[in-house]
Amino acid sequence: MWEQMTAETPAQTLIDPTLEKDYLTDYKTKPAAIDAYYMGIKYADLETVTDDLESFLAMVDIAILNNDYKWSKLYATTQFEYDPIANVDAEIEETRDIAARHSEETLGAGNVSTTNGQAPMESSTFHNQTKSTTESQQRKDEHDENAYKDVIKTTRKGNIGVTSTQSLILEQRGVVDFHFLDVLMADVIDFLTYPYYGR
Repeated sequence: MWEQMTAETPAQTLIDPTLEKDYLTDYKTKPAAIDAYYMGIKYADLETVTDDLESFLAMVDIAILNNDYKWSKLYATTQFEYDPIANVDAEIEETRDIAARHSEETLGAGNVSTTNGQAPMESSTFHNQTKSTTESQQRKDEHDENAYKDVIKTTRKGNIGVTSTQSLILEQRGVVDFHFLDVLMADVIDFLTYPYYGR
């Protein structure tokens, strides 16, 4: 099967380039050449689990379905913009919130009733005196203090000193050496071939 795959006229591309997946962006540019490299050169000595092309391509679809989540997350890491020798790039926002406060002050006594009168005496001439009643209601002084917010923004960028610039450069070289298509094609081909033990 590997011999059929050439850069010029492959029988069919290994992965359908019409699949609408972000991680297939690079593959869509030249799928035939990519197939020829991985299947005809890089993994030429491996033996496929089937020689039937229809079954083979169906297994490719299964491999894509099986690895879709992993590939999409890996591909997303290749889209970040960053400064390789800076290990912090953050904006810190602190909000101080003074909530609305309600205050209430009570003035005077509330609901007090006073009755004035003359106590009865043992007299034949006793007449009940007119009562006078005084009531007072409490008065409340209420007011609200409006809420307000203080927002403080701080931006931190650059190397904050916890990692040396040399270490960051070494890590950047590892990032540069990462090839997403290597992972994608290796996963697919691993799914389609028997283990190879240096035969």
